[in-house]
Amino acid sequence: WRGAGHGWGDGGGWVVVVKGRAGQVVDRIGWFSQPPFWHDQFVDWNIRIHGITPEMVDGAPTWTEQLVDLIAFAEDDILVAHNAGFDRGFVNHELTLAGHPELPTHRWIDTLGLAQKRYPVMYNSLDSLCKRFKVSLADREKHGALVDATLLATVYLELCGWRERRLDL
Repeated sequence: WRGAGHGWGDGGGWVVVVKGRAGQVVDRIGWFSQPPFWHDQFVDWNIRIHGITPEMVDGAPTWTEQLVDLIAFAEDDILVAHNAGFDRGFVNHELTLAGHPELPTHRWIDTLGLAQKRYPVMYNSLDSLCKRFKVSLADREKHGALVDATLLATVYLELCGWRERRLDL
């Protein structure tokens, strides 16, 4: 989830979910979401960071309208997020508002928490982990959902020791 406002429900959003199996990305789903009319603020600094503009979300469905697609895509899979408490809180808030049951904590893995356990005295932002694991940031112009979800999938594999090791000869 990437947003262009101050917090949950503010400004437009961009959601991307990447599905992996056996260490490989096998599918992805993503969409822009239109904010509720009472939270349609776009904050300049957030636009610069995430690149989400009012034009990008104009006419997009709302989060509530897209929840069914998210739940159907996730199926019974585990959801991996960096700072998963934020994402879990946001998703569960929206699920509750729409009358759906929340996704329980055991369905989420937090890569920030994993990194903090593995590297307790180091900075563990997604960028820092990408640099530490030599994951290329070349395709990343903005802090966008699609690129970040793909980067996070690779970082997760590294944190779990599942990423194929290559010799750089």
